This record gives sequence, C-alpha cells and structure tokens, in this order.
Amino acid sequence: MADDYDLIPHREIRELRERIEGMKSGKGGTEMTDAVERLSISLERLNEVFSAAAHEMQQEERGEHAVMKQLRPLMDKLDTVIEQNQKIARAIISVTEQMQKPGMPRQMQAPRPAPSFPPPFTAPSSPPFSFEQRPMPPSPTFHEGPAPEPEKRRGLFPRFGK
Repeated sequence: MADDYDLIPHREIRELRERIEGMKSGKGGTEMTDAVERLSISLERLNEVFSAAAHEMQQEERGEHAVMKQLRPLMDKLDTVIEQNQKIARAIISVTEQMQKPGMPRQMQAPRPAPSFPPPFTAPSSPPFSFEQRPMPPSPTFHEGPAPEPEKRRGLFPRFGK
C-alpha cells in the first residue's frame, strides 16, 4: 500500500485546486468560450474563401470548355491538312526516287529548267547606237623613251613642309 501514492509538493496541489475552482465558477470558461468563438469565425471565413475559389475554378473550367468547343472544328481541319501534307510529301519522295533510277529513259527524268535572263535594256526615246554615226576618237600614241619622273610630294599639307 505504500506504493499507491506519490509525494507532490503542497504548492502544486494548491494551484490545481485554484484552477478547478476557477473553472467551476466560470472565470476560466469565458476565456475558453471566447477562443472557441474566434476559432469558429476564422473557420467560417476560411470556408468562404475556399467556396469562392471553387466557384471561380468552376467558371474558368466552363470558359475553357466553351473555348475548346469553338476550337475543335479548327483543330480537326488542321489535322486533316497535316495528313494531306504528309501524303503529298510521301508522293513527292516516291516520284523523285522513281526519276533517279538509272534505267529510267531520259524523257521520264525531270526536265532541267531553262535559264531565265532579264529582257535587254532599251532606252525608250534614244535612237539605237551606231558606230557609223560618230567617228572614233584617235588612238593615243605612246612615246618611247624614259618615263617622266613622278612629282615629289611634300606630304598631305605642302605648306607646312612635311
């Protein structure tokens, strides 16, 4: 029987009794109810925030769904165009492979494009040039002998002597 109890300081027992009496009288209970009320108000505000966020997400989802409905025909047409482009590319590749076979006659091979030159320039109001209308200037004659000495230059600015 000696092991059934523990020794507790007298001061701790007195503090516990005062707390119990305070709770019975309602003194400590008002603090607790105030805290619970504040907590419930905070939870209500948090619930309002979450419900507003959920409402906005639903509206965005509806808007995205409406946009996707409008874009669906366009996306289908693009898919069709992509498929057609792939078929055309395969056909071009097979035609070029057939043309490049060595046993293929020359007529079946791809024709070489003719070079294209711009049209010759003609002056609209002048008569065509003729060598007969104008005499040729005399050709220059060259003197045999020593070449003349080049002039000696004094630099970029001859006045300053450099």
